[in-house]
Amino acid sequence: MGWRDKFSYARLRRKVTLAAGMFTLVAAFTAKADVAFRYDPISDPILSATFFVDFAEMVANRKVGGIEVNWARLVDVTTGLPDFDLSDDLFGTAGYPNPPLVNMASQETGIIPAPVDPGFFPALKGGQLGVSFAFTDTNDGLFAIDDFSIEIVTGSGTINASYGEPNGYGLGIPDGGPLPGPLLNVLPPGTTGTGYDESISGKGGNKVPVPGSMLLGLLGFAGLSVLRRRCNRGSTIAAGLR
Repeated sequence: MGWRDKFSYARLRRKVTLAAGMFTLVAAFTAKADVAFRYDPISDPILSATFFVDFAEMVANRKVGGIEVNWARLVDVTTGLPDFDLSDDLFGTAGYPNPPLVNMASQETGIIPAPVDPGFFPALKGGQLGVSFAFTDTNDGLFAIDDFSIEIVTGSGTINASYGEPNGYGLGIPDGGPLPGPLLNVLPPGTTGTGYDESISGKGGNKVPVPGSMLLGLLGFAGLSVLRRRCNRGSTIAAGLR
């Protein structure tokens, strides 16, 4: 295979990966709305609260080309407080290609924490809590999620609620333990069909669904812009190789 064919194949593969990520996000955002966390209402004073995401092989710059591709917010569904942004604590602020805060090696897993500000504690007391998020691997376009969760500490005990099954990626891996092999081998795409405990390129969700036509238009515009930049970059590289 000549260099031109290799270059075309690599560019096509990047396009397919990007398109797959977009359709994953479209499916997640347009699916039936659900509340991420449900637990018994809290009457005791809340002492602290922390949000966690369990990732495998995740490399997550906050932005790519000025577009925010990794973020998460807690959504109040009982008192009307504004969304609480967790993004800085989870992902930092580094845009691609700067070194990201979340930068996992091959077969590495880890639980990333983000503390919840006391000003948002009234939203936690009702026993229902939404999450709005987008997660995208900005290295090789592949990662996995086991679950995300919230831990609420009160004067009488600790409450834990999860979205996604906290089962060690369906393999019984202890928290922070390594995958038993390369991600694509042990958690191939489509393993669960849920976006959890399987290889994905991106996943997003929202308590309140966005109209499908609007989201498709926005993602399509963003995708065409990214692809145009990549194609222009590829033309420059090709010209240099002639």
